[in-house]
Amino acid sequence: MLFDNHEDIIVCMSGGKDSTAMLLKMIEEKIEIDCVLFCDTGLEFPQMYKYIEKVERETGIQKKVPIYIKLQFFKMEGADEDVT
Repeated sequence: MLFDNHEDIIVCMSGGKDSTAMLLKMIEEKIEIDCVLFCDTGLEFPQMYKYIEKVERETGIQKKVPIYIKLQFFKMEGADEDVT
């Protein structure tokens, strides 16, 4: 198998269609994922956070993957405000 010679398998999840499809295919193929990495720039649209949460919830990835990391590099002033 493609991932047999690797110690850790880390999936970079941007929330876009390609990274989502890759994650779903890896889950479907029962590839043991060690970490899902979502790099939060602090500039994401509120809908992106909702989408990431939906993927987490519907795949159950948080229960299967020991580490789920969200990194935030910087934050825009007023980013905590409710924009809905």
